[in-house]
Amino acid sequence: MNPLRILLVEDHDESRLALDRLLRMSGHSAALAASAAEARSLTASEPFQILLIDLGLPDGSGIDLLRDLRSNSNAPALALTAFGEEWFASSCVEAGFCGWLVKPVVFDDLLLAIDSAVRGTTPPLLAAPPSPHSFGV
Repeated sequence: MNPLRILLVEDHDESRLALDRLLRMSGHSAALAASAAEARSLTASEPFQILLIDLGLPDGSGIDLLRDLRSNSNAPALALTAFGEEWFASSCVEAGFCGWLVKPVVFDDLLLAIDSAVRGTTPPLLAAPPSPHSFGV
């Protein structure tokens, strides 16, 4: 996979920094946002190839954020969420997410979903049980 410029929106500091470190180790670069407001500001000034958005943000929902970001970005978006219920997946798809991953995220699954989304294929909707390779974001 070619290096990507990624917008990572995650309000949990440790998770955001750990994900950033893992993405960089995989050859990508990420702009980090801890809130919907920060994400809006970043997308207004810089293009991204993919959006990774936590759905539970301190200043709004990731679903509403993605709807807002569509005025500045048509990049594929993946949701990061603690909710694994099937009805929630349909809400994500309706909002414009091409996939979602349930926390704790298995990093290899995240990379697979990113690759699929960037290629324009439908990434799997992944509900990952905790494993030794899970990353608790």
